[in-house]
Amino acid sequence: MKQIDENKRLTAHWYDGCDDDEIGFALQADRHLLTQLTDLEEIGCWSVGELFLDEAVDRHLGVAITLYGDSANRSYILAAKVSYALKPNPEPVDPAALADRADLDPRHRQLAAALDALGLTPLQDRPQWLIAHYYG
Repeated sequence: MKQIDENKRLTAHWYDGCDDDEIGFALQADRHLLTQLTDLEEIGCWSVGELFLDEAVDRHLGVAITLYGDSANRSYILAAKVSYALKPNPEPVDPAALADRADLDPRHRQLAAALDALGLTPLQDRPQWLIAHYYG
């Protein structure tokens, strides 16, 4: 994303720079998205009602912030669809389904709304399908 400083740290106004497991980027971004794009009340540190913040973002906004890389050097993806393939059971992907316009257009709008609310500009010129891994 384009909102980074010379040390490659995020400069978004809502992010306090802390990226530990308790109050890291994903929790702060989820909380900001819910505050900006929903009329949900009582958004807590980790949950909204009976939902964890990430579950509420997925359910109400149709997006997810997912982790990739390794536990020592975390990176994040804002996604409209996340599939997990755990060893030894990979998840099959239907390439034709990835290009279904009826499914893509709403997802693109959801991503655009989330990026706008977060005040972030991606480096890519359009949404893309990504394959990323996480180990840790």
